[in-house]
Amino acid sequence: MRFATRFPLDQEVELTFQNPGGDQETASLTTVFELETLFSNPFEERITGFEQPLEYELLEDSGYGYVKLYSFADNDLLTIQLWERLMRELNEDQTPGLVVDLRQNTGGRGFLADQMAAYFFQEALVLGNAGHWDDSRGEFYFDPELEQRFYLPAEDLRYDGELVVIVGPSCASACEFFAYDLTLEDRAVVVGLYPTAGLGGSISRVLMPENEFFTFTQGRAVDIDGNIHIEGIGIVPDILLPVNEVNLLSEGDEILAAAVRELDSKIFGEGFEGESIAIGDSIEGTLESGASVRYTLDLEAGDILNIFLESDEFEPVFALYDLEGTFLGSTEGLSEASIVGFEVPFDFSLIIEVLGSSGSDSGNYILMVVADGS
Repeated sequence: MRFATRFPLDQEVELTFQNPGGDQETASLTTVFELETLFSNPFEERITGFEQPLEYELLEDSGYGYVKLYSFADNDLLTIQLWERLMRELNEDQTPGLVVDLRQNTGGRGFLADQMAAYFFQEALVLGNAGHWDDSRGEFYFDPELEQRFYLPAEDLRYDGELVVIVGPSCASACEFFAYDLTLEDRAVVVGLYPTAGLGGSISRVLMPENEFFTFTQGRAVDIDGNIHIEGIGIVPDILLPVNEVNLLSEGDEILAAAVRELDSKIFGEGFEGESIAIGDSIEGTLESGASVRYTLDLEAGDILNIFLESDEFEPVFALYDLEGTFLGSTEGLSEASIVGFEVPFDFSLIIEVLGSSGSDSGNYILMVVADGS
């Protein structure tokens, strides 16, 4: 919400709002420089300090694992013991997929982050290097003996299931290197509303007067091809979710829900195109347990439509994608599986994916697409 209401300085922004019990109103506002709301209640304030370095659970509705990594700066032994315990549980239970949540991880020790990522690989990869300015050379020097690389754990501790990583602006420094490692060889899909912080270089701190510190980046971290890959860039999500009303105001965790849907797509099928549906159609279908059903809806600019999904046998949910598989929103967390008054901005094809609120839901349903006002 903090980012959704911020725009370039001195820009005219049209704001539509509705007070409780009132009618919709529109106001034109000019953006000003203001930081108080940006830094109010940051993610870090909601971390109590009583968390373990990582906490995990089974998402019972989907059968996937979920782990939240809070830090790479905690006790190394405790962190690795918890991490290896998770790997054993995933392998013993043959868990098909894992969501790794990095949204509240501000970093820590880069070596620890790299080696924890190695548990998802079967080969000892070279990850990159870091260079520092050398006055005698007049350039940055990268010592080939200091290349970062994976040191693989025991084979029975490596997890081969599908991976989805959730990132956000509070994922910084070592957290970003961990996220980057999991993009190698297309090992994981990264999901989020925004990239990570873009703090991927070695730092130095200088003590200033009155006990203030000035921190600056003094090391240049690069990938195996010598390219700066994190500093000022961050890890950009493969699936960049829209900052819209559904994702901002839902009572549930829409980003986690999108990560679960991506695991579903990787495990149950890659294709998004399905049976065709048109405005005015009403389709009766059957949802199998653990599966989903997709429909392709061709739309023209200016169309205004309503989508309804009903079932007497399970709690239905539908998600919307474009043909590239980009997630556009869902009805998860809403009281009804419906979207009303959807106005089409331009010609495109919409994918409607029918699924249940639980991964084991099954039964008959009716999907209706009607013109608004019909």
